[in-house]
Amino acid sequence: MKSGFDSSGVSRDTSRVETAGLELSESGIQRMERLTYSLDRFQFYQPVYHSQLVNSTLGNTGTAIQNLHFSPQFNGGLNWGFETFLPYTLELKNTRFYDAQSPYTEAAYTQGSKQEAFFRILHTQNVGKSFNFGIEFQRVNSPGTYLRQTAVHSALRMNFWFRPGTERYQALAGIVYHKGASFENGGLTSESDSIYQTNTVPNRQLYAVNLEKARNKVFRNGFLLRQTYDLIRPAKDSSGHLQEGAIFRLQHTIQYNLNRYSYDDENPGNAYYPVVVDSSRGFVDYFATQWESEAALLKLSTVADTAKQMRWEAKAFLKQQPVHVWMVIPLNGAAYKLQFINQSVGGKIDYSIRPSLKFQAATEAFYAGYNSGDLHLSSAVVIRPVRFVELTAGVESFRQEPVYQLKRFISNFGSWNTTFKKINLLRVFGNIELPQINTSIQVSNQLISNWVLMGENAQPLQATTNRNVFTAQLEHKLHVKKWHLYSRILFQQSNGNSQIRLPALQFQESIFREGRISKTTPWRMGIDVMGCTAFYANAYQPQSGLFYLQNSHKNSGLLQANVYVSVKIRRARIFAMLEHFNAGMGGMIADLIPYYPLSDRLVKIGFNWVFFD
Repeated sequence: MKSGFDSSGVSRDTSRVETAGLELSESGIQRMERLTYSLDRFQFYQPVYHSQLVNSTLGNTGTAIQNLHFSPQFNGGLNWGFETFLPYTLELKNTRFYDAQSPYTEAAYTQGSKQEAFFRILHTQNVGKSFNFGIEFQRVNSPGTYLRQTAVHSALRMNFWFRPGTERYQALAGIVYHKGASFENGGLTSESDSIYQTNTVPNRQLYAVNLEKARNKVFRNGFLLRQTYDLIRPAKDSSGHLQEGAIFRLQHTIQYNLNRYSYDDENPGNAYYPVVVDSSRGFVDYFATQWESEAALLKLSTVADTAKQMRWEAKAFLKQQPVHVWMVIPLNGAAYKLQFINQSVGGKIDYSIRPSLKFQAATEAFYAGYNSGDLHLSSAVVIRPVRFVELTAGVESFRQEPVYQLKRFISNFGSWNTTFKKINLLRVFGNIELPQINTSIQVSNQLISNWVLMGENAQPLQATTNRNVFTAQLEHKLHVKKWHLYSRILFQQSNGNSQIRLPALQFQESIFREGRISKTTPWRMGIDVMGCTAFYANAYQPQSGLFYLQNSHKNSGLLQANVYVSVKIRRARIFAMLEHFNAGMGGMIADLIPYYPLSDRLVKIGFNWVFFD
């Protein structure tokens, strides 16, 4: 079985490497994706692009991120907050598991100016027929362009998959570790921002910033263990494949997470912070530990969809979450502690009536603990009226507690202690997949009541009227001989622009030409254009890591163009890129977040190398 590591068909490897997430244990038909290894969109290596189309960091990789794609999610328990650095972590819920015919290693490295670097390495291998393990490590080191802008993040994730004998028992496990630090300069001063707008001083290191000795630190670790045992399992045929039948599976998942968020400023200034309780002592230190134990019963089917057979799978679960949150400041010791045990029940069902029609539904209800009363409901219908068209329509509704960080926050630089109603959301969505013409369209409408946000005074508030957000996203690929155009366009419109600030349009266009050297070495040369329309972007509050409303600074939108060339030599991919080469052209100003300009023109080079043993 070929792995498809080269989509161009050149020098294909015969070794098989497949991967899947935690859903691996929740389907009777094992579905795993083969790892791909082509030049496709290799240049989008920055974590910020995994969640949105434009760069909304504070100016460089590793700093706080404001997500400009509005899509609230059901938390499934306590959401303690402090998520502005989350894209740089390797999360437990996204742990991947592998089946590797041969030991597989992939290493990637990107180097920019001023010691900016991004490094990632992945290794996985099977040990015998029953065990696979893998390890993934990534590091971000970014000094930034302005004073006090350095950010460093190191993340580690390990995975294990054990399935002995007849595979009636299986175990999936993951371990994560993250340590990061980001210096906080509080943005440019008003005077420096005026200089930046007129570009009268080219040396960015001469620009004055608001904070001189402040930084944010984040720390996360945790582990996950999922064990399954099949009470009833169909026999295998002579080829080792499960015969037609149903699997009744017991599943137990235990998960532990420790999160820590710290902010310190050795020289806090009264002119910058709204409050400085004690100028000689200045840090915020929050901890949260959370256990989660889930017991589930699953009915799975080993029958693939055919024109004559229906297939259904279902899951019912009981979940318990002991949580401990506490905060320490050097004013009077431990200032606050919160302990509780959440309990919830829920389930899901996937019902394939025929290959062209499938129904999905899921629910979870919390009946005890801090999140008691939280409820999640969702359903969707998937239709394939013809072979090359897939339509999905669905509805999702949830009620949940607001983010804990927005309800209680105590620091040396301002605090709040608020009581809010539960947030309610109703989302109606539809998707159209047209693989024959490489097109995908996604549309949704979200109605939100009791939305909680940071107001203009940098304090939490709850909206008193309903808010509506309409979203439409288009993805399209066009090929004309050796020329290619990849388009991603996101449109968002809210009736509550006074509280939900979004650019009406975000886009990412990739235009490139491909070819081969000596008929065996693929190359690509192109330009990526990313941007968004003008809007009043939220300002940033360093001590909490939160973004809040402001009405004094409307950006001029964003237009960033990157020119690159990449080449694939056997199992190595190499690229060179002139990032933001249009900086300053035509008076273009790159200041998406107030007082935090993006970097100017940069040269970056990088490589990605795959090894098989």
